[in-house]
Amino acid sequence: MLRLGALASAVVLKAGVALALCQDGRHPDVAAGFRVSRYVVTAVVESSRTESSPDDPEGVADTVYTVRVVRVFKGKPGRVLTITDENTSSRFPMAIGKEYLLFVRTFPDGNFVDSCGKSGLLERSKEELAEVEKMAERREPVYERLRLYLQAAEPPGRLRSAKKSPFSACGRPGG
Repeated sequence: MLRLGALASAVVLKAGVALALCQDGRHPDVAAGFRVSRYVVTAVVESSRTESSPDDPEGVADTVYTVRVVRVFKGKPGRVLTITDENTSSRFPMAIGKEYLLFVRTFPDGNFVDSCGKSGLLERSKEELAEVEKMAERREPVYERLRLYLQAAEPPGRLRSAKKSPFSACGRPGG
């Protein structure tokens, strides 16, 4: 068993990819990740910092990454995102200066990358990126039509008739 663990570690190190331990058996494909993510972006890691916790054996609760968004495929994340990576067996470590394809989910306590999904180093995510680009193209016409429709719609005040209300002649209520 120890030999198998060492072999798995060597494969991970050789590939240069952090493989998460997904104990719940989930491995969502690109389409599923796209659907449930608030943001789907490519981004470059600008910085990272660790947050301490006395409850953690290593003293580290989270690593918080600041990433600069390069391309947006879903959502409106702004130019910079902060992503929290919990110090668990399913963490998603990122290297400063590297660009990643990220499927980002938002919860009350921050933005997270689902490490069981298809997020990864951009240079190794060409197939996933091609799928994301196709999905984003299919979504765009719907949102563009909606934007144009809303832009062309008259403000609510103009939807009412220019005539005075029949109640305007009544004066004040009770009077």
